[in-house]
Amino acid sequence: MKKLFRWLLRIFFYFISVGIGVFLVICTFIYLNQEKVIFFAERLPDNYQFRFANAKERNYSPESGARLNTLLFQSDPHNRKRGLIFYLHGNTGSLRTWGGIVKPLTHYGYDVLVFDYRVFGKSKGALDETTLLNDAEYMYQQMLEEYPENKIVVYGRSLGSGLAAYVASKHSPKMLILETPYYSLLDLSKNLGKQYNIPWFPYEWVLKYHLRTDLYLPKVQCPVYLFHGQLDELIYYQSSQKLMRFFKKGDILFSIPDGKHADLSLHDEFTKNLKKVLKGQLSGKQSQSR
Repeated sequence: MKKLFRWLLRIFFYFISVGIGVFLVICTFIYLNQEKVIFFAERLPDNYQFRFANAKERNYSPESGARLNTLLFQSDPHNRKRGLIFYLHGNTGSLRTWGGIVKPLTHYGYDVLVFDYRVFGKSKGALDETTLLNDAEYMYQQMLEEYPENKIVVYGRSLGSGLAAYVASKHSPKMLILETPYYSLLDLSKNLGKQYNIPWFPYEWVLKYHLRTDLYLPKVQCPVYLFHGQLDELIYYQSSQKLMRFFKKGDILFSIPDGKHADLSLHDEFTKNLKKVLKGQLSGKQSQSR
């Protein structure tokens, strides 16, 4: 009986050790390949030609061996020129797709500058969280050489919302607009883990990218406007509700009742209020959710 017990005990600890080993291998793989998990970038050949009217392609080099590929869209000549929208895009695609998404913003009288992060599109260079943040601020500094800061709107969508909040926390733009923002990437990862029944995963140990919107937003001095769909299936709506705790007087969360993660532009509630924000047509001075 004792021999059987010892044999069963050895089998038990063998499977426990194998399970721990497999778990550590999975954690290590995710840690080392995190860029592939977070960024779904489309690469473009250097000779790729963008086909957008009224857009100028520019390349910037924040450091040796790095290149940031950008598109600058000129505002609609039929509208009064209001300044620049400095746009930080999400974690997918490239300027090939994002160009078509941001171009309609020129109808509000703004030029629009959007750039591909390193490993996206025709941009080049190694990527990590510090580099991502530094590149966003570098590009903002480049735009300050061409536009007065009080005419620059910082606009971040999805992944870009954390970068936009960071830039705005370091500077004094006209306003900050965040579309489908997250509280932090750790908070988002934990929520997604609950959705997929893996709340026990050690996200704190594995995550290399944190992008703490919750730390950046309290330092933002300009007006802040959030847009979030209540049916967002990727970045849960309560992320924006939690960010409201950092609102100043006049900051607003615009809730889109039927909005999902990638379809806000299809909702009248979004386009109507975005137009009011960009054209300075809002009334009311109290921080609120609409």
